[in-house]
Amino acid sequence: MPPGWPGPGGKRSKLSSSDQEHPSMIAALPRHRLALGILASVAGIAAVCLTGAAFGLLAVVAALYLHARGRAVRLLSATLAIACAGSIVAALLYAGDTRDLAVSWAALSAVALCIGAVVAATAPTPLSAAESEGRLSLRVGGPDNREQDLRQLIDAVPALIWSTTREGTPTYVNKRFTDVIGATLADITAPDGTLCLSVVHSEDRPAAARAFARSLATGVPYTMKYRQLRSGGAYRWTETRAEPLHDGRGGILRWYGVSVDIDDVVSAQEALAEREQELSQLVDMVPSYLWRLSRDGEPNFFNKRLIDFLGLGVADADRPGMSRLAALVEAVVHPDDAARVEEALQRCLVTGECFAMRLRLRRGDGVFRWMSGSAEPMRDQGGCIVHWYGLFHDIDDQLHAEEAVRRSERELQQLIDALPVHIWSWTPEGKLSYVSRRYLEHLGLSEVNFEDFTRVVQALVHPEDGAEVQRTAARCLQTGAPFVMRYRRRCLDGAYRWMEGRCEPLRDQDGTIVHWYHVSIDIDDGVRAQEDLRLAQENLARQSQAASLAELSASIAHEVNQPLAAVVANSHACQRWLAADPPNVQRARKTVERITRDANAAADVVSRIRALFRQSMGARICTPLDDVIAEVRDLVAEEASRRGVRLDVQVESGLPPVALDRVQIQQVLINLLRNGMEAMDATAGDRVLGLCASSLGKAIRMEISDRGGGIERPEGMFEPFFTTKPNGMGMGLAICRSIVESHAGRLWAEKNEPHGAKLIFTLPIEVKATP
Repeated sequence: MPPGWPGPGGKRSKLSSSDQEHPSMIAALPRHRLALGILASVAGIAAVCLTGAAFGLLAVVAALYLHARGRAVRLLSATLAIACAGSIVAALLYAGDTRDLAVSWAALSAVALCIGAVVAATAPTPLSAAESEGRLSLRVGGPDNREQDLRQLIDAVPALIWSTTREGTPTYVNKRFTDVIGATLADITAPDGTLCLSVVHSEDRPAAARAFARSLATGVPYTMKYRQLRSGGAYRWTETRAEPLHDGRGGILRWYGVSVDIDDVVSAQEALAEREQELSQLVDMVPSYLWRLSRDGEPNFFNKRLIDFLGLGVADADRPGMSRLAALVEAVVHPDDAARVEEALQRCLVTGECFAMRLRLRRGDGVFRWMSGSAEPMRDQGGCIVHWYGLFHDIDDQLHAEEAVRRSERELQQLIDALPVHIWSWTPEGKLSYVSRRYLEHLGLSEVNFEDFTRVVQALVHPEDGAEVQRTAARCLQTGAPFVMRYRRRCLDGAYRWMEGRCEPLRDQDGTIVHWYHVSIDIDDGVRAQEDLRLAQENLARQSQAASLAELSASIAHEVNQPLAAVVANSHACQRWLAADPPNVQRARKTVERITRDANAAADVVSRIRALFRQSMGARICTPLDDVIAEVRDLVAEEASRRGVRLDVQVESGLPPVALDRVQIQQVLINLLRNGMEAMDATAGDRVLGLCASSLGKAIRMEISDRGGGIERPEGMFEPFFTTKPNGMGMGLAICRSIVESHAGRLWAEKNEPHGAKLIFTLPIEVKATP
């Protein structure tokens, strides 16, 4: 504790010897003695200059006598020695006719005498205890004021100050301690008189108690960081330091301590530690391999990912006689890349340029992988390189993928060039972006040039097709709709060939057009082949008609025989009605009408057969099918009754009219119905012949079903001359299929369950009528 501070008993300590001496010159020496001393010094100077060293020495002795008082004698003795030496030297120089130097030494002696006088005058004079106490009271305003000032000073210090006895009993805490902690001296004193650490956090209290006890036992200064309670109930980190006050024999009198709030510092250090930890984790977890070189190029840091990849650390690369950098390059870099890597690194170290290159590094298992390496120098404020920081990024998979893409592009390019088509592409604005090599060769161009390509293409299009091609392309670009069109284009030999152009847009996920792709295919051979095929089909149709002359000749008897047989049968009936007694004229008249009808039917059949030879088609009129079916039913009703066959006719109501040749369709129905009746001649059961007409989408479906013996070859029965009848010619069903197909319909056969057969044909509704 400083002297004068309140001690344990509240008394002030004694003043030191320095406080008992007054520093004033006036109090130390009377003024007349000071004046006499100065005069004696001046007289000594004059004597030295004028009369020599002896008189000067007498003057110095007189000054010493005047100045001497108390301990100032020691100071004046030193002054006397200097003055005498100067006087003697000056006298010797004067004797040698060197007056100027003598005067100079005399001046030095005078200065020394003056200094001695002033020092002697200002030397403090011992005072009595009463005088010292009184003068001290005059300076600080009295003992009470001094103690109050000291207490205010202690309380104003921005720290918590306390003291204990040598045994550790608290004896003092400053006001700031009580205000901040909220505890008084009594609160931190245990019942047994020891220091109570109740204001220390429970987790830190044992360590703080052990450290303080060790300091009390050994006398070692106490230093501790712990969390200390505040008056608001919160704990804040505090650093406490305490040192002992020793007596003259080295014994400890007291312990004086100070506690400083370091919570903000600790928080900052913790935040810094967390940031450092996060940075370390980031460096280790970043998906790249980080490394660092010194300014001289020696590796001094690898991140964890790089260490795991290489299977070695920085220290593992140390080899006798080699630098660490050279050893690492030899150990981990591919032999084919090692020379250029080392050369590039050395150049960067010399020039300070950034390092960037691709190289292969050996993985810990011995596999080499491609890396993209880069490094940049870190410089200080003066521009000098401090470190090199670099990274390796694994691009092995990327390079393999790029190579695969390039290989695929080459293969695709070869495929496009080998395709026998012409390919080119446009930008969304209609600007040419690509033309296949085959197309360029076809046009006689060596390079892709938009203007030349457009000019050449437009010049090669047939004049009759050019305008339409331009309109279609412009509409395609404007609307974004794809197009397919045919046009003629002139070849290098001058001949025009038919081409088919197809253009499709490529769109992104938002539907925006990214590119237009166009394909031009030479279809001239196909067009000409189609034309030749059409002509061949027409010729074949005529030749088929001519070739089927024998077939048609044979069918004349088959087709004409039916109405002629009816004419003969009705003629015999008419004769019987007329030969009756009396003649049945009424019946005979009806029979004659039938004869006329059958004869007309025979004439129609003959006219249709003649039309086949004239390559003409009968008039097709939109006719309701229910009328045609009713007429057919009346024609076959008598024959069905004679054969014991019941007709089951079902016609869907509201069937639309169909454009057809009425006589030909009646001929088909009659032929199919008679075949069904003939198929049931050997049937002993119920003989039912069904005729059903219904709509089927855009066609009318006609179905004739019987309960005969069925059919074995549904497809072969429509071939010419195929028949299962003993006296059949095998022409009826072939002619029926020809008629149905000439109406753009289809005729086929199916089995009828549980027995019998079905003959089905369809007629399209949309066939237009002809005049």
